[in-house]
Amino acid sequence: SSRWAPTTPRPPSWTRGSDSRACRGRPLRRPGPFRTEKWGGTETAPCRGTMKKKLWIPLFAVFCLAVFCLGFLLADLTAPRTFDELWCRCDLDTPAKPGENIYLCCGPTWEEPEGYPELDKIYRSVMRLFQSQTYRRSLFSFFPRDGGIYLTVRMGCEAYSLAYWSCGVLWIPTENYQWTAYKPSSPEALGTQMDYIAQEYCNIP
Repeated sequence: SSRWAPTTPRPPSWTRGSDSRACRGRPLRRPGPFRTEKWGGTETAPCRGTMKKKLWIPLFAVFCLAVFCLGFLLADLTAPRTFDELWCRCDLDTPAKPGENIYLCCGPTWEEPEGYPELDKIYRSVMRLFQSQTYRRSLFSFFPRDGGIYLTVRMGCEAYSLAYWSCGVLWIPTENYQWTAYKPSSPEALGTQMDYIAQEYCNIP
C-alpha cells in the first residue's frame, strides 16, 4: 500500500512543519538578504523589502533636488526688478488693440532737430513714473487685454516700443524681444498717473 511507498528524500533543513500544505512547494530561504538557494528547480529572490527601502533613498534625494531647483527658479522669476533692468530698446508690434496711443519724443529727431519740448516733457514724466516702481513677473498673465495705453518713443532716427499698460499689468519689451507681463509695486498709483499722462497728451495742440 501507499503506507510503505518510498518517500521523497528530504533536504537537510527539513522540519516537520515545513511539510504542511501551506508551505508545500515553497523553496526554503536561508538567513541573509542577498543569499539565494536553488532546490526543486526554483531559485529564491533577494529580500525585496530591503531593496525597496534602499531605492527610496536616491528617489528622495532627486525629489529634494527638484523642489530646490523649482524654488530657485520661481524666486528668480518673481524677484523685484527696476524698469531700466527690464526695458530693451526694440520696435515691436502692439501686443493688443490699444485704446490710447501715446507717441513720445526724446531730444532732437531727424525731422525736427530742435525736438518737441511738449513730448519730451511727457516722456521724462513717464520715465520717472516707471523708474519709481519695482516690478515682479506676472506668472498668470498670458495675453494682454485690449483697450490699454500703448507708448512709443522716438530717439533720433529710431522709434522704440516703451510699454503697454492694461488692467493693472505693465507689458514691457524685454531682452528676448517679446512683450513680458510685470506687476508694479503700486498698480493703483501707476494707473492713476497713466490716466493723467494720457489726458495731458491729448491736450497737446
